[in-house]
Parts: sequence; structure tokens; C-alpha cells
Amino acid sequence: MKDAYLTAIIDEMPRLLSQLDTNPLSPTYGCFDRQYWHYKTSDMPCARYQEAGLTLALISRIASPKNIYYKDEQMIRFAVASVSYWSKIQESDGSYNEWYPNERSFVATAFSLFAVTEVYLLFPHRCKQYTDAIVRAANWLCNQTELSVCNQQAGASAALYNAYRITADSRYKTRAEKNLKQLIHAQTPEGWFPEYGGADVGYSSVTIDYLANYYKKSKDKQVLPVAEKLLNFLDYFVHPGYTWGGIYGSRNTQYMIPGGMEIFSQYFPAAQRLSQSVLSHLRTRSLIVDDRYLCYNGYTYLYAYLHFSSHKRNDFLYTKSFIRHFPQAGLLITSNKRYYAICNLKKGGVAAIYSQKNGKLIFNDCGLIGRLQDDNVVSTQFLNMTVMPRIQGRVVTITGSMYRVTSLINTPGKQLLMRCFQLILGRVAIFSKLSKKLLRVVLITGGKKVPISYEKTFIFSDRRVNITTTVHMTRDSLRFRQLWPFATFMLIYVPSSRYYLQIASGFTDNTLSQHAIDTLNTTRKIVIKHDVVVT
Repeated sequence: MKDAYLTAIIDEMPRLLSQLDTNPLSPTYGCFDRQYWHYKTSDMPCARYQEAGLTLALISRIASPKNIYYKDEQMIRFAVASVSYWSKIQESDGSYNEWYPNERSFVATAFSLFAVTEVYLLFPHRCKQYTDAIVRAANWLCNQTELSVCNQQAGASAALYNAYRITADSRYKTRAEKNLKQLIHAQTPEGWFPEYGGADVGYSSVTIDYLANYYKKSKDKQVLPVAEKLLNFLDYFVHPGYTWGGIYGSRNTQYMIPGGMEIFSQYFPAAQRLSQSVLSHLRTRSLIVDDRYLCYNGYTYLYAYLHFSSHKRNDFLYTKSFIRHFPQAGLLITSNKRYYAICNLKKGGVAAIYSQKNGKLIFNDCGLIGRLQDDNVVSTQFLNMTVMPRIQGRVVTITGSMYRVTSLINTPGKQLLMRCFQLILGRVAIFSKLSKKLLRVVLITGGKKVPISYEKTFIFSDRRVNITTTVHMTRDSLRFRQLWPFATFMLIYVPSSRYYLQIASGFTDNTLSQHAIDTLNTTRKIVIKHDVVVT
């Protein structure tokens, strides 16, 4: 059973190794950022690509008839070379960059430090010369906190604890414990941690992964109740057909990181179900990641293999009939014999409905999306934690507003301005943080409210879901050019999202007819009805 984890990575090894500069005479030997060292389309390397070195280190340690890389000296040399290159691209203050120069990225520093220290602990004699770089990165992390994206805070705890094991410097252990306490304080009563304000499935599994790695070494008992609450929350988001997440999450992710699930499977039934869902998924599907996230996350499948627990459960929650509302997250799950439906009532009522019969996604509602006459794009696909739904039995109603969507396209001029800013003012930490905050607002959490309101009502019955949406325009000057009442595409920028999934094929994005658009522009109001019938 556990071979599915190993096979998934072995199948991807040629692609992973193709990302690596394997020329020992090259100044970028050990670099996994192919865009930088090979194509020359990037002017700086992304430090997070170096996390792939851990995948090579681990695969060289796994004895299996399926593993041709076991005890492969070349894999070990490449893993150590990745640590060497990581040490060369460090900023003077100990931090690392992911997207642009002088970024001082918390996530790039924390996550790459974790991977590098894991390689170090596997091959300490080969990596001792890189201890100073580890110390500088750990020192920088000790002065940083990141609770708007909690998976990164969990990663910092695991990385700092590894730094403590390598250096025996108790400051790193103390800071790792402090990070954990801050994380515990940030956990909601419903069990999830904020990811840009809301709950997200994929990034929650990343949090679990780092919590498990931290617990595995520290045996800090504070981790267990925290992990249990988060796992019990995630348990609801395994779909029929063994998929997870989607538009209803705060960051739209559709994956499940398995390493931590296996470590916690010896303790919690929810982890046993979640890890079983990943194994079941891998039996019929390959990894759904691009080159970047193969480098970032590949090793987690090998850790899942190495920490495999025979404790498994198939009593997935979707096999039961219930209605479960997480009011703080805004998530509503309705399960019966015919369908499994998940809605985010604080995100414009986006919804995903799965057939219990065949596990297919039969309705994927990414909310209202429209193009105005002035070419501005507006949508309900923004998280608004102030929305208060009205729930009366199986009837659910939400009201809210549409928001303007910003879509940025890079140009030579913009790129030049950004680079000039970062290379000059970005050297100063306060300006670097301000630019990071601005980019988050523009690309992820931003969106200006427009005078277009909506009311959306769901009626959940045994065989169907009735959805009625009323759109009301409160400014006479506004005109729609197009309107998708039930769009199937995502708008908000999230790096680890928008992968193609077979289960999402076959959907058609039908806009309102021109007659309906004219009626809306004239009367300022339209009522749209749709029935999802499940056989």
C-alpha cells in the first residue's frame, strides 16, 4: 500500500533531476531553478527550489526493489550540492528570496532552512561546512513572525528546532517553542488556522506536515491537541473520488500533503482517513503539480513512505448523512446518499457538489463573475468574513457585494520599476516589508467593493440543490457586458493552485444571453435560477 508514495516520486525523478544544474564546473552547480541557470529568463534564483535537495537525499536512503536510486552516490552528491548552492545565495542578513531581489521572504527562509537542515542531519559530515549559513538563517528567523499565513509559522518552528539539533544553541529551541505558542493562540475554535483570513485545505495540510516534523523530533506534547483539532476539521474535506479542497478554501488549493498525515496516523482516526484518501488518490492518478511545487513538496511523499502507519480507516465522513456548518470559516457541508456539497458562505456562496455514485464533481460554482462595459472585471469570489448567512433548516441565504478584480500582467516597464525599487529601496527592511504587503493586497486579498449587490439562496433536498441568485445594480452608470452566473474558473492569485484536474473537465462556462444582459442593464436587477439534479 505505501509503495504508492514512493512510486509517485520515482515516476517524477527524471523531471525533478532536469531542474538541477548537475555540472560541477558551473557557478550554479546544485541550483534547482532551471529558469535561472538554464533558460536565463530569471535574473535571480528562487531559494525554495533548493528544497528539492531533500527529495534526492531521502530517495538515496530508501531500500526498495522499486527504487533504482537507493544508495546512489550521485543522488547524495547532488543533495549536498543543493545545500552548497543554498548557502551561496543567502542575503547578508541571513534571509532568502523567493520571487524578487531583497524580498527577505519568511517562507523561503523557513521552508528552505527546514529542507537544508534535514539534508544536514542525514549527511552531517558532508554538510558541516554549511553550518554558518544555517546559523545566519536561524538567527534571522528568530526575529520574525508570520501569522497571516500560519503554515509558514509552523515551518519556522520545525526549521528552528532542526537548527537547535545541529548547533545545540538553545535560543533556536526556545524560539521554536515560542512560535508554536503563537500558532496555538492563532488556532480558531473550529480547528483551522488563518490563511489570508480564512480556512484552506491544502495549506492546512502543509501546517500538519510541519507540526508533525516538529513533534517527531521535539516530542512537545502541546502539538498533539493542536494537530487533532486541525485534522478533525480537515476530515470533512475529503470528497467522494478522493480529492480535496477547491474554490471554497481561502486560497483555492486542491491537494493534500501526506507526510504529516502518516506521522499522526498512529494517534488520530482523522489522520488515518486523510492518509488513506491520499493513497487511494495515488492509485489512479499521478501527482498534480508543476515543476516548482514538485521541487517544493516532493520529499513529503517520501516522508509519508518512511513513516507509513498501518492504521488506516475507510469510514470517510462523506459516507454519512449530515449537515455541518463551520460558522467562523463560513463553510457548510451537506452530505446524503446522493451528493456531497461544500459551500463557502463567506466567499460569495461558491460551491462544489460531488456525486456519491461515481465521485465526480457535478457542479463547480466559482461565484458570480462579470465584465462591465468599461472592461473592469467584478466578482463575488472574495472572502468576506463579516458575511452572516441566514440558515433555516435546509434553506440558506447570503447577501453581499461584488468586488473589482485586479489582474496584473508583467511588462518590461513594470519589471524594471520593480527591480529598481527592490535593488535601491528594497535594501532597507522596512521598504521590503511594505512592498511585500502591497503585493499581497493587490494580488491576493485586495478587491474594491462596487455598487452591485447580490442575494444567493440554496435549498438542499435529497435529490437536488436549488440555487437562486438575485443581482441588483445600485448605480445607474454601471453596465454589464458579460455575466457568468455560475463561473467555473478562479480569479484570485495563489501560487499553488489552478492545476488541471480531470474531475473538473466537461464544464461549460455559459454567460447570460444578450437579452438577459440587456434586461439587467435596463431594470438594474435580475433573478437567476439553477437546479442541480443528482441521480
